[in-house]
Amino acid sequence: MGQVAEARGSHQPPLRQEAGLFPVRLLPGDRVFLVEEGEDVLTAGLRQGIDLRYGCRHGKCTSCKYMVVEGDVVTRGASPYAFSDRELEEGAVLLCSTFARSPLVITPFGEQPAPDGFVLIPPEQRTARVVSLAPTSAGLVELRLRPETALSYRPGQYAEIGLPGSQERRSYSMTHPPDPSGDLTFLIDARHRQVLDSLTATADEELTVLGPFGRFFLRPAERPILMAATGAGLGPLLAILRELRAAGATPPIRLYYGTRRGDAALAAELDGLAGDMGGFEFVVVELEPQRSPLLRLGPIIRRMAREVPDASGHDAYVAGPVPLCDAVEALLTAKGLPERRFFCERFYSVAT
Repeated sequence: MGQVAEARGSHQPPLRQEAGLFPVRLLPGDRVFLVEEGEDVLTAGLRQGIDLRYGCRHGKCTSCKYMVVEGDVVTRGASPYAFSDRELEEGAVLLCSTFARSPLVITPFGEQPAPDGFVLIPPEQRTARVVSLAPTSAGLVELRLRPETALSYRPGQYAEIGLPGSQERRSYSMTHPPDPSGDLTFLIDARHRQVLDSLTATADEELTVLGPFGRFFLRPAERPILMAATGAGLGPLLAILRELRAAGATPPIRLYYGTRRGDAALAAELDGLAGDMGGFEFVVVELEPQRSPLLRLGPIIRRMAREVPDASGHDAYVAGPVPLCDAVEALLTAKGLPERRFFCERFYSVAT
């Protein structure tokens, strides 16, 4: 992207560039932050406490769509389906895939979501080592990392793990609330062989962890909770459930967990949670094998449809592949769940 028009309605003094840094002014509000050379605009803003909207951070979900009002950028990695021709003409970019080549002025594209009242925890980078890498079922592997210093986060959020020896990073949700030891645990799909082989081959080497990210965390309320997940989507829900157990909170919770026959991960842990939290129950749903994503997920959607006649009095937390999140959202909102009480962590597919 080249030259962009002068900032509309901006009468602020021109932004001054510092050595190796590009200033970015966010409208409305005229908040300014600095982007390091080679750093995407989204990461820079979040790191400096600017609560920018975003989702997957990999150029697929389009949640971080903003407009470059002034300045010059280069974009890398955004989905080719992220923009219409008109949006491109107006300067639309995905901040997670946008790199500054000059001082910038940006503004959100479209209507801003209402503030949710939670203070942003700025992401920080840590150096970490692998403590353990062990299967929890045929389909999932638990990774435990030990960073040099503890990382602050809310249970349900995720971190990005840099794969040793490459520029790749993968996003995984923490499965526990922050631990006094500082250890971080994640569930990884056993089909992610590139990730698992890389971590196994370099277990004695240091790797980087950047986080926390995401807005998937518990919103305190007195309402009953519906949860749904498949595969590694169980991870962030486990973190929230463990947080509730530690706090002694026992709201009515029903978790629908879709999995392959006989492959329910962490069944003993879920049994323990049900024993400790009188209001918690979980339902293991066998998914259809070798089917398209929507057909494969049919059993979990049909089960929820039968057992949830009215969702209007609930909150909902769903984590897993995009088709699961979209289908459960459509089902529950049709049954009266307000959109503002549907919280979802969509897992976007990447090469494994």
